[in-house]
Amino acid sequence: MKHLFVNFIFTICALIISFNVNASDEKLLLMTDERAPFEFANDKGEPDGIAVKVMQCALEKMGIPFEIKVVPWKRAQELTKQGKADGFFSASQNSARDEYATLSSVVVDQYWSWYLLKSSKFDPKSENFKKEARTGSWFGSNSLKWLKNNDYIVKADPQSVEQLIKQLQVDRIDAAFGSNTVFDDALEKMGIGDTIHSFKELHKPMGVYISKQYLEKHSDFMEKLNDAIGQCTH
Repeated sequence: MKHLFVNFIFTICALIISFNVNASDEKLLLMTDERAPFEFANDKGEPDGIAVKVMQCALEKMGIPFEIKVVPWKRAQELTKQGKADGFFSASQNSARDEYATLSSVVVDQYWSWYLLKSSKFDPKSENFKKEARTGSWFGSNSLKWLKNNDYIVKADPQSVEQLIKQLQVDRIDAAFGSNTVFDDALEKMGIGDTIHSFKELHKPMGVYISKQYLEKHSDFMEKLNDAIGQCTH
């Protein structure tokens, strides 16, 4: 009996040690996409960009093991929803995302803006714009969802901002819509900024969405994350 009791105690201790090791080694898995200058894969294939640097800074301050992967934006959200990833960034708030994840404090700022050729007859502030202008934003984005929810004529949803700008150039759409920071960076790299003008529509700061499934296991995580983000953005 004494021998069985000793074995029982040994087994319990081993399980506790194993649990603690696994808990400390648990890696936070975050998804992001190609949206320079916020996030992108650099020449070495490593996640890089303004938002990536903020997240790396915050998580290092928290002392949490983590991994950031660059994947298509729609997939980043689906993996989090399915419980195969712990979160995704950079993202603005919408009700669909709120169902399965919680948004952090602001990681990067932006304005959703309209981009039109300077030769365009359209003005986003005019009454006929919504009824007549062909618009577009990139696939899986909150800005694309906003266009559809607000009854704009959506004719393009490519995977990247560069593809969207090219569709604007060849007259497949009349106006491109999305993050001013992303558009301005792409236009500068493409060297065509002088042919296009922009109009700000909405202020849409972005953060990181963390899955509710992860937060159920780590109840104080979001408070600590928001504090760390604040330290890394000021």
